[in-house]
Amino acid sequence: MKKITIIILSCILTTGAASAQKGVARPAPRVIYYSTPYYYSPFWNPYFYGGFGYNWYGRPGYYNHSTKMQKQIQDIENDYKDRIESVRSDDSLSGKERRQKIRALKHDRDKEIADFKKNYYKKFEN
Repeated sequence: MKKITIIILSCILTTGAASAQKGVARPAPRVIYYSTPYYYSPFWNPYFYGGFGYNWYGRPGYYNHSTKMQKQIQDIENDYKDRIESVRSDDSLSGKERRQKIRALKHDRDKEIADFKKNYYKKFEN
């Protein structure tokens, strides 16, 4: 009788301990939303792609074009990005000198872009 009581008590204790533990934590399922690639329009004609200023995916085609000024600003940014990367990879400089040169290049880049914009708009005023 004593053995049966001990077995029953041990079963109750192990069952209680097992039920008190938390379950396996799983991350929430990842939801990915895809936008529809096509634009519904009652005027859409499958034989006339990009009608009324829209491209094949239903987005306005004029947003895809960058202006001459944006291209030139991008050229300036790419030039300074290359200079900054070359300073970052230069091992002959100490960390302090490297940071100072990078700050100076970023300042020069911003100044050159501001001057370019000012001169770009000035040439249309005259």
